[in-house]
Amino acid sequence: MALDLEDKTANNNDLTNVNTVTEETVSLPFAASTSAADCESTSSQYLTAPDSASLSITGNLTLECWVKFESTPASGNLMMFLSKYNENAKRSYFFALWNDVGTLRLRF
Repeated sequence: MALDLEDKTANNNDLTNVNTVTEETVSLPFAASTSAADCESTSSQYLTAPDSASLSITGNLTLECWVKFESTPASGNLMMFLSKYNENAKRSYFFALWNDVGTLRLRF
C-alpha cells in the first residue's frame, strides 16, 4: 500500500518520497493507520516537502511525529527526523536524536 503524502490542508505542502520503503504494521501506535515510512539512517531515504511560507515560524508552532528507532546514531552524531533547517537562518528548526558521547538526547 502506498503512503498518502498529500497535505490535507490548503497549504499544499505535499510530501515527495525519496527512496523510502512503505512498511505495513498493525503494532501500536500505528494500529489505526497501518502504513508507515521505513527510513534507514544509513541510506538516503527521506520524505520532503518544498519550502513554503506556511512552514515558517511566524507565531506559535506545533510539530508532531511518531518515530520508532531501529538503531541509534554513532557517538557525536545526530539522526535528524524532522527539520526546516538552515544554519544561517534565524527561523529554522529541527528535531533529532543526538548521541552525546553515549547519552541519547532529543534535540529541538
